[in-house]
Amino acid sequence: MQTTYDHLRDKGFVVLAINELEDEAKVREHITQYGHTFPVLLDHDNKVANQFGVFGLPVSVFIDEKGVVREYIKGGLLTEQVILDTVAHIQKSESIKAASLQ
Repeated sequence: MQTTYDHLRDKGFVVLAINELEDEAKVREHITQYGHTFPVLLDHDNKVANQFGVFGLPVSVFIDEKGVVREYIKGGLLTEQVILDTVAHIQKSESIKAASLQ
């Protein structure tokens, strides 16, 4: 996620990691160890997880700039290529949608 964020953040791409299982010290240790520069939310009471229907981890939710959930990927390794492919798919469908409105 960090590598993809580094490549795409100048294009408006945002990464927000949400942790609902571990204590703050472990999360901070992980952030330091891997050099994450994106924000990490500690969801101790599961409000965010419940809002997005997260049951079982890991889950990746792709939300567009309007706040609409566009993709929901449950389980598996979220590689840079999966992220890039998902973002490209979202952008392509947005372009098609915009063209059809003209």
